[in-house]
Amino acid sequence: MVRDVKNQNLTQVFYLPRGASLEEEYIVFFNTIVSCDTNHIFREQLNEQKLFSLSDYGIYLFIFKLSIFLTRLNEEISRNF
Repeated sequence: MVRDVKNQNLTQVFYLPRGASLEEEYIVFFNTIVSCDTNHIFREQLNEQKLFSLSDYGIYLFIFKLSIFLTRLNEEISRNF
């Protein structure tokens, strides 16, 4: 299970390895995503609290895994729109 997470084999989690400015490993669980009112977010505060930035590959992988999770392709259900 740990190997699957670290190898990015699970679509419901996104693994962030230690490195660059991250001193520890992190896991993002897509099933705990929440939303908030944008009036409570100030761009200046976001820049001050930024821990790291993803590389181009990291961004593509994150978007790919998030899209698989949100569209639920693993359920193999044909959705006719």
